[in-house]
Amino acid sequence: MRPKPTERFRSFFFERLGVYRMVGASLRMILRNFERRPLKSVLSVIAVSFAMAILVLGRNAFDGIDFLIDFQFRTVQREDVSVAFVGPMPARVRYDLARLPSVMEVESNRAVPVRIPNEHRTEQSVLLGLPAGGRLRRVVDRRRRAIALPVAGVVITDKLADMMGVSTGDTLVVETLEGARPTIRLPIAGTVDELIGTTLYMDLTALQAVFGGERVVSGAYLTVDDLAEGELYRRLKTIPVISGVSLRESAIRNFQDTIAENTAISTVMLIVFSSVIAAGILYNGARIALSERSHELATLRVLGFTRAEVTTLLLGEQVIVVCLAIPLGSALGWAMSWWIMQSFASELFRMPVGLTLKSYLYSLTVVVVAAAGSGWLVRQRIRHLDLIGVLKTRE
Repeated sequence: MRPKPTERFRSFFFERLGVYRMVGASLRMILRNFERRPLKSVLSVIAVSFAMAILVLGRNAFDGIDFLIDFQFRTVQREDVSVAFVGPMPARVRYDLARLPSVMEVESNRAVPVRIPNEHRTEQSVLLGLPAGGRLRRVVDRRRRAIALPVAGVVITDKLADMMGVSTGDTLVVETLEGARPTIRLPIAGTVDELIGTTLYMDLTALQAVFGGERVVSGAYLTVDDLAEGELYRRLKTIPVISGVSLRESAIRNFQDTIAENTAISTVMLIVFSSVIAAGILYNGARIALSERSHELATLRVLGFTRAEVTTLLLGEQVIVVCLAIPLGSALGWAMSWWIMQSFASELFRMPVGLTLKSYLYSLTVVVVAAAGSGWLVRQRIRHLDLIGVLKTRE
């Protein structure tokens, strides 16, 4: 008769490799229990790994938001204040802004609303002209690499390129929605993997040349003295030609407050849910093992094993399950996070997988605490093993 798969595995792993000879008696007994019920052990590892993965997935929301805020508001948008004009203004207006109290640096921009038709698809976006070598607003990909704007052509986001079915080297027909609304043709000089929006970027001088060399701007980015930011904001709001003023720090606070309200409840639910899964699986496995092996464990106590040694034999299996589930759950949590971020990517923003070591340690702590709690409950039951019943049992 051919040996069963489990017997072949035992023969190779435990006997030929000499695993049993390399470990102590207690661990040998724990491994033999794994060997007897491999399917139960594998399913336990998978179940606890899903609890770990759910925690990692929940933490990815916070890590991704933190990464998005840091990337967009401190790497891409490095200005303290941005202003928008009611319409195109002469380029010299930047000097008027520079003369305002507490303003230290000014960079102009030109934002033109556009419509982009391509076959059966039509998208609306913004053609943004930025000055060459600008420091306050840059084109940066998600790896934080600054993209230099070409002297001719446009750089568009990867998301917009996918939506329109175009790539580098193609030509976009762009219908402007400002002034006389001319239609222009712009070659795509490159793409950038941005996290927010579907914008077209162009060198400011090249953009002005496309519109006949008219040197006009539609907004500006400012760096200001932090102590006078509030006073400057109030003054800018009184200038008639300025239609909007945005403070970077206020935008960050509003973004964080909105996200906190929407994610706090869901995160708590994920923590509770995953803790129940981990504790339930481990406690249930230990209780079943105790029920099945209570006679065996009580016999060991009668033979001279201490309560701690008996507890180690029973809960050692659960420790191994947790140790195997943690790396598997971490990898599974990352994969789930990536899949969900890809599924929910939109024109407005694309959330990255920004998991940090802190999040993995947090998830690990919750799983370990849940396992320790279930182990403590089982240990209390071990204290009440019926040793007298074992002595009265007839073989």
